[in-house]
Amino acid sequence: MVDAINNQNTGNEQNTSTEKNMENRSQTNQQEDMIPKSSFEEVNQKYKDIQAKLESLLAEKEKADTEKVKADKKAKEEQGKYEELYKTANEELVKVKDSYKSTSVRVQELETVINGLLEAKLADVPKEFHDLVPANLTPEAKLSWLSNAESKGLFKSVSQKKNEPVGENTNPGSSQTKDLNSLDGISPRKVDVGQMSHDYFTKRLADASVDVNANANEELSANNYQAEVTKGILKLEGYYLLWRYSKKRFGTRRANELIKAIWNGELYFHDASGYGVQLPYCFAYSTANLMTEGRMYGQLYSLPPNRSDSFVAQVIETTMDLSQEFVGAVAPGDFIVNLCWYLEREGIDTESSEGRKYIENLWQKFIHVMNNKFRVSGQSPFTNVSIFDRENLKKLFTDYRYPDGSEVNIDYIMDVQKIIAEFFSKGDPSTGLPYRFPVMTVNLSVDENRNPLDLDFLDFVAKTNTQLGIYNIYINEGSKIAMCCRFSPSTNQRMNYRVDTFGNGGLNIGSHRVVTINFPRIAMEAKSREDFFNILDSRTKMAKDLLLVHREEILRRRVERGFLKFFNPLKWFNLDMLFSTIGIHGLYEMCHFLGFDMENLAGQDFTEAVLKKIEDYALAFSKETGHSFNTEEIPAESTAVTLAKKDRIIYGEDKQPFALYSNQYIPLIADMDTIDRIKLTGRFMKYVSGGGILHLNVQDRVTNPDTMKKLILMCLKEGVEHFAVNYGFGICSEGHTSIVGNGKVCPICGKPIDDYLTRVIGYFSKTSSWGDVRKNYEFERRRFNQTA
Repeated sequence: MVDAINNQNTGNEQNTSTEKNMENRSQTNQQEDMIPKSSFEEVNQKYKDIQAKLESLLAEKEKADTEKVKADKKAKEEQGKYEELYKTANEELVKVKDSYKSTSVRVQELETVINGLLEAKLADVPKEFHDLVPANLTPEAKLSWLSNAESKGLFKSVSQKKNEPVGENTNPGSSQTKDLNSLDGISPRKVDVGQMSHDYFTKRLADASVDVNANANEELSANNYQAEVTKGILKLEGYYLLWRYSKKRFGTRRANELIKAIWNGELYFHDASGYGVQLPYCFAYSTANLMTEGRMYGQLYSLPPNRSDSFVAQVIETTMDLSQEFVGAVAPGDFIVNLCWYLEREGIDTESSEGRKYIENLWQKFIHVMNNKFRVSGQSPFTNVSIFDRENLKKLFTDYRYPDGSEVNIDYIMDVQKIIAEFFSKGDPSTGLPYRFPVMTVNLSVDENRNPLDLDFLDFVAKTNTQLGIYNIYINEGSKIAMCCRFSPSTNQRMNYRVDTFGNGGLNIGSHRVVTINFPRIAMEAKSREDFFNILDSRTKMAKDLLLVHREEILRRRVERGFLKFFNPLKWFNLDMLFSTIGIHGLYEMCHFLGFDMENLAGQDFTEAVLKKIEDYALAFSKETGHSFNTEEIPAESTAVTLAKKDRIIYGEDKQPFALYSNQYIPLIADMDTIDRIKLTGRFMKYVSGGGILHLNVQDRVTNPDTMKKLILMCLKEGVEHFAVNYGFGICSEGHTSIVGNGKVCPICGKPIDDYLTRVIGYFSKTSSWGDVRKNYEFERRRFNQTA
């Protein structure tokens, strides 16, 4: 057992020894396998470097992936745009294809016009010169070639003087154009928007404009710029519309004759621009619609006004709207009469200082808005407001009723009118000059012997007119007035109202257009008295046809389409309220070319015969067509210059020596005293159903009201139905204003006069905004007479 135990112990010892040996060997092996510290740090650093490089590569990959996503997205967007563009292009192509037929028709029509004009032009050229026209040119180029050749005198006959002038310059500081198309505003230069833009900023505005208008040619503005640079193109479009609808109504031959008559200067179609030809001309409207209906149109409706200030605001807004849809004067004829209903209801006392001030403030508001240039082409609206004597109020408003059924209070209306007129007669307090707009027209009534029926009102007018000569004075002999906005005249006779381009004559009545006859041209063409009236017959019928085309073919279509909202859909007006007006001017020069003198009896007798004949035509046309025609001695601000220049180009300066034709029976530059001028004008005015206006230019202020009254009474007695006592205001370099006529020196400081303010037609304007001929030729020679 001992041996067994010993053996066991021996075995355990051996095992223990073996384990120790193995442990020692294991420790030895571990020591041999351990990495040195320096080697570990090197490996660790390499690991970090590799990790950083990996992170950088991952970042670059992520960036590349992001850019790829963006690129793919952009490509898809571009593809979508291209697809949209492609879709739009296809739609436009379809539209072009759809309109190709109508476009082709229009092109063919234009080609017909051009060929017709070319034939007409060649007809005026002697046949021996026809071979000179280059055969390889287009019709348009041939027309241009012929015009240039003609202006250079290439086609003059051998019998003509070799050095005979053709439309040479006769106006100081300017050059007269030799191109008829340029005078009409449709020459290549005038229809070039870029060139017109250059001219707009480098020339005097009145010289750059296609149609000179003192109300529009005063200052540069974005509104005015847009109208002026495109006016030539729009005028060409206007002539196209006239030709197109003339052809539709009368055929190609007549259409060519009518357009040729306008372009050659036989006739003058007023406001022929593209937008202007699609609008009516002038209108006197009743403000009664506002009292009962309000302004129920536009983006924001206005209910009928309940207060005087609201009524004035609506009249202002409506007049602004109407001035965009009529190219001439807009006259709220019963404005003051209807204003009085509101003032009286509010208890405004015309005898108190507070009441007078309130009324003056309302009127001042109206004046300031009406002199803003918000109209098309940067113009103030041509507005005309009437005041009436007591007898006129009785005659015109006896049966009139306000919305509550009450009658007009004539005594109250007279008081309000006088407050407004006294304020207006003082003029602009900042300059001392008269207001331009509204034109204030005094309506005086006379008996059968032409004696005034309201002497108290006449005294008031004479007194308040001495300071600035603010009134246009209109004599009312009629007993009716168109009060109803649904008024429709009989179709077999003419409306029994006198209406002119200033908006005088009635309410809800006007003129849709004026076509003026060039009377001096007829006189130069005629070989005898009989020949004169034969040519007059032809020209008058041309004017009738153009007026019919404008009324029936152009305006009626625009009304049906809702283009003129006051006609349709509002139904406030209708085309039967509008006269077709035949314009008269240049009668003084007409007499000269026929060998008469207007200041002698033979010339006056012939002029009277011509006026009677034109009036007979107007009456006959009214019965023939069912539309009312009238005649008017037109203001002719630019017409008188344009037609005179055309005649100089055609006939030469030797045969046609006048720089402009007269817009009065006796030119304002003629040396005739005031009394003779009044008598001669009174002889002729009664034969002109649409009237005219006589300007009595006086050198100095009429300080005595009795002298002013005598002038007015003389006009009444001699049959002058529309006139104005007209001052010439001077503005010197120091800013002083004074009445100087056309004098050169300021009477206050002795400095030179820099500018003038006077009537160019029916309203006051500065001569610096007038066309070159009126400014530098006519005004320089205008006669301002003494009144003593």
